[in-house]
Amino acid sequence: MTPENKKLLDTYVKEIASILYKNTPAEKIETFEGIETAVCYQILEHLSPKIAFFCRRKDWNNHRTYPNYKELYW
Repeated sequence: MTPENKKLLDTYVKEIASILYKNTPAEKIETFEGIETAVCYQILEHLSPKIAFFCRRKDWNNHRTYPNYKELYW
């Protein structure tokens, strides 16, 4: 990843965090357990479905190779 892309990603992540924070009830962020639960819920509910779109590309195997695939997943 280029330094420019890293900086842009950091900017977007901070903005996303701000939006999620504003939309989380105050009582959910009073304890570490509440924060963890709220973050996990927000990520699963709102971010994961949008971020994972590239995993469903039909030509995925043409763009990525994993030489140690069997070591990692089997």
